[in-house]
Amino acid sequence: MRAPGRPDGRVGWRGAFVMALALIVLVALTACGSDEEPAEPPAPESVAESAPEPAAAATPEPAEPPAPEPVAAPEPEPTPEPAVTEPEPTEPPAPEPAEAPQPVGSLEDFIITPATTGQDLLDRLSETETSCIRETMGEGVYQIIRATPLLLAGGDAASAAPLFNCLTVESVVILGLAFNSAQAGGWSAETRRCMIEVGLEHPEAVYVRLGLEWQGPETSNPAETLDYNVQIYDCMSDQEKMDFTLNYWRALDRHAGATGTDIVALLSESEAACVGEGLSEDQFAAVLDASPLEAVAIGSAVSHCITPETNIAIFVSGIQWALGDLSDESVACVEDFAKENPAYVNLLSSGLKDVSAMTPAEFLAIADIGTESYDCMTAEELWRVQENATAALAGS
Repeated sequence: MRAPGRPDGRVGWRGAFVMALALIVLVALTACGSDEEPAEPPAPESVAESAPEPAAAATPEPAEPPAPEPVAAPEPEPTPEPAVTEPEPTEPPAPEPAEAPQPVGSLEDFIITPATTGQDLLDRLSETETSCIRETMGEGVYQIIRATPLLLAGGDAASAAPLFNCLTVESVVILGLAFNSAQAGGWSAETRRCMIEVGLEHPEAVYVRLGLEWQGPETSNPAETLDYNVQIYDCMSDQEKMDFTLNYWRALDRHAGATGTDIVALLSESEAACVGEGLSEDQFAAVLDASPLEAVAIGSAVSHCITPETNIAIFVSGIQWALGDLSDESVACVEDFAKENPAYVNLLSSGLKDVSAMTPAEFLAIADIGTESYDCMTAEELWRVQENATAALAGS
């Protein structure tokens, strides 16, 4: 499913043109002269009356100062208009991708955490699916579902079978794998996408993982669904595979219904005596009360007391404690598998004590051999393998 795309943003451009005008003030310089009458010179004393008066000298008119030639004011140079270059339009920067809202009816990228409630799920379902749930469960239960964390019941999807019956096959696959992811501690987005792809191609495998009855047109074959679940397993990274396998083995061990007492019962007299001498009373008591894997881990200090043949007997019994009794033919085949793969048997016989020192690749090189033991089992036994795995992981 793809989240809907976003429309491209566009940005318009405007040009702003600014004109600056300079005003030049012209200053005219003017000079004004003032006319001044000269003083009359004193008349000369007459020498004789008969002497003719000398002709009065003509008083020259004062010359008017030349008018200054006007200074031409320099004409201002015109202010050049700023050149305006219209910017070339550029593509606006791409907006940061935002989280697209999930449409109603889409479980894409749905993740279950301890805080995820029924309302979070209902918000992602179609109206048809939510209406069915409301009608099937009743209004009171429906309101409780809305407020209740989905993992409250330990992640047991099978206990919610009536709810799953209201969902489409696609919703069951995606939601079922979300439950599995929560049980495993969370898978990467790439792993979930791969699992969903395989699950949608083979939905019956997911129904089996959830402990639900497949309602498809064809009856599911246990060998086929197991193979499809191996394909789902192969979607994981090496670290996820290692974490899942260890979680799976420990979950089966806790639900095995056996203890260290059952292991001690498989020992020969000499082996039991060796174990008793090598452990303190408190350690031996702890072995008796512990689950099978925990018992062999506590007693690892006396592992030299146990013969390879007894380890194989403990291994075959451990499978039956976890998965139920096997037919005689299946037991004989599993014994042969154990003889051919001592590294696998020794890994479990150690109680997984030294696993933390192994890289995922080193661990998987041994652990993945275990899938070959499924070839020993009948169809009914294979159903139990898958059903018990679902129950164990749900309560892990």
